[in-house]
Amino acid sequence: MRGRQGASGTAATKALMAQAWTAWTQGTFEGNSEAIGLYRRLLNASPRSADGWGLLACAYSDRAQYWTRPSEREPVRLRARSAGQRALELDPKNAYGRVAIAYARPFRGNWLLMEREFRRASTDQPGKTLGTFSVAFLLGHVGRFSDAAPLLEQIRHVAPTVNQFRYHVEALWGAGRLDEAERLLDEAMSIYA
Repeated sequence: MRGRQGASGTAATKALMAQAWTAWTQGTFEGNSEAIGLYRRLLNASPRSADGWGLLACAYSDRAQYWTRPSEREPVRLRARSAGQRALELDPKNAYGRVAIAYARPFRGNWLLMEREFRRASTDQPGKTLGTFSVAFLLGHVGRFSDAAPLLEQIRHVAPTVNQFRYHVEALWGAGRLDEAERLLDEAMSIYA
């Protein structure tokens, strides 16, 4: 669930936001831990940053999905929902808060609800591509690769992350668009190899 971030506030706040974003989009436990710490630091300096709260919530949601033991997931999901709600209190259309609250749920049994909320985030704040990425990510997880690929194409050149490349290649492959998948994989390899 990683797309393009939005920036607001002072130059120091923007730099901290960018550093946290870079850590989070590594897609690793270490990067997630660093991002959570950086977003907390950002919020100590700028407690009214809706994007800061929303992105902290997203990092917690990722933690709950991937890097927490099943027995420890619910407290992390609660943190994600709480931070996401704070983002929405500060900005009722905050895409990051909306995505995080939906993503904090277990996947199984919540796909339709998650898709609706991700699409709402994408509509409310189209400049923040995390909503679009999240819709595509979810569609790929439920086997709707032909629907996911065009969404990933829409955000392809907006600060692409390694995960965007990964899910885009998977969507193209799953949709039977093998030549395009191979070209995109070559492009990713030229950047990340």
